Amino acid sequence: NHIILGIASPGGKTKAAMAAHYSLIMTGMRITTYNLGVVDSAAMWLFLAGSRRVAAPSSGFYIHAAAAQLQANLYSQSSLIEHAMELKSDDKSLVEILVKTTKLTRRQVQACFRQGRRFADKEALELGVVHSIEEITLVANAKSILVGGTT
Repeated sequence: NHIILGIASPGGKTKAAMAAHYSLIMTGMRITTYNLGVVDSAAMWLFLAGSRRVAAPSSGFYIHAAAAQLQANLYSQSSLIEHAMELKSDDKSLVEILVKTTKLTRRQVQACFRQGRRFADKEALELGVVHSIEEITLVANAKSILVGGTT
């Protein structure tokens, strides 16, 4: 009845990370997430699913506004507006999650989104992004999931 999720990821697809976040929450299980070195961008969604969040010493976090990589096609004004609305919706969701699960205020999160913001382990602790900083040892027989690379 406990999910242990170790994460070392530079991020990835926002929609996939959002889906994973909500899927983890909906299990109703206790979730502990570990930053094994870097939790950036979309990987923050996975990390914030933890009811207990732990960072390894010297680990880091990076948050920024949602972004989209569009294929080299022609786009109509309406399709570009649709993409922009989707990004705005993704941003709103992440702002709500960050405000709900950390000590960051809405204004602080929005400031981070304007330029992107990196947090070291100790600052992440002060801001409530993590609950503790610990040396992390993964137990071979534990039921844990490791996430590396892009999400």
